Amino acid sequence: MFGILIAGWGKNAKEVAYLGVLKCDNCKNHSHFSLYEVANKVTVYFIPVARFNKKNIIGCSICECGWEIDETSKQQLLRENMGTPSKEIFISIWDEISDEINERLYGKDDSSIDLESVIEEISTKLKRTYTGRHVETVMMRFLGCAMDTDKPE
Repeated sequence: MFGILIAGWGKNAKEVAYLGVLKCDNCKNHSHFSLYEVANKVTVYFIPVARFNKKNIIGCSICECGWEIDETSKQQLLRENMGTPSKEIFISIWDEISDEINERLYGKDDSSIDLESVIEEISTKLKRTYTGRHVETVMMRFLGCAMDTDKPE
């Protein structure tokens, strides 16, 4: 009796966590980063039966550069990013912060603006729609990006 065995192999990458907007060490841009688990896989009849050579990779969405991290670093990164909202919510909050700041500050004399109170007003407004922790996380990343002096060329 003869049978046909269909087997395959390849790499499989799955997004483990969205990390928010971070600064890329490679391209110096602030971009969306995610943590991926990449592994080689073996399939039989298109069903995964084995995974091996697993690696944890964080990657920049602009230059697509990635860095391998060990399991301890992965766990630390996941703990540090527990307050980070999903990518969709992160982008919504980021866009609203950007729009509000541009609307309030664009073309105005810098000396007459109390930036701290503007940020507090924006945060208070956004917390009516989004989780406070999410707003604070995105606001801190936004301000870090805005104050960064080491811009890409």
